[in-house]
Amino acid sequence: MAAVATTNFADRLAEAVERKRSQLVVGLDPRPDLLPVELKGEAHLGRAQAADACARFCRGLVDAVAPYVVAVKPQVAFFEALGSDGVRALEDVCAYSRAAGLQVIADAKRGDIGSTARAYAAAYLESPNGKPPLADAVTVNPYLGRDSLDPFLAACRRDGAGIFCVVKTRRTPAARRCRTSSSPTGGTSGTRSPS
Repeated sequence: MAAVATTNFADRLAEAVERKRSQLVVGLDPRPDLLPVELKGEAHLGRAQAADACARFCRGLVDAVAPYVVAVKPQVAFFEALGSDGVRALEDVCAYSRAAGLQVIADAKRGDIGSTARAYAAAYLESPNGKPPLADAVTVNPYLGRDSLDPFLAACRRDGAGIFCVVKTRRTPAARRCRTSSSPTGGTSGTRSPS
């Protein structure tokens, strides 16, 4: 029987979990100051060199873990900190990871008003000019309301993308703001951080 092609992120991820018998996702958080010594030497020369060193480091990690993990999760902020060279490095790492058969979850934690959220969804989840999108899924922050998620949800429906919503954190004091408790009437009440 021929395998049925899956098109949405959840199916692609489930297939990878089944095939590899793994649920591991590896975070790619390249910090130029923490790179191995053989790469650190170039990183101090400027943004372009630091971005190239970070991309080479991440590609090495992908090579090492690809047989064992189902996805990688590049932390977008570390790439963005290196300017346009860092964004190119992120694109390179995402494409390299996909070529290695991994799902890519952009750890961007985006969440903004409607028009800006649409731009973020397009940047991470839409296919530019017939090319694959930057990522298969993206992390989002829903705290600005439903309209901050709608463009991402539309990309999920339209393009088979995925999202991971930040709904609670273990970090204090932010954890105190995300706590939910039961009320005497059986409902829940949550604290909300000030806008």
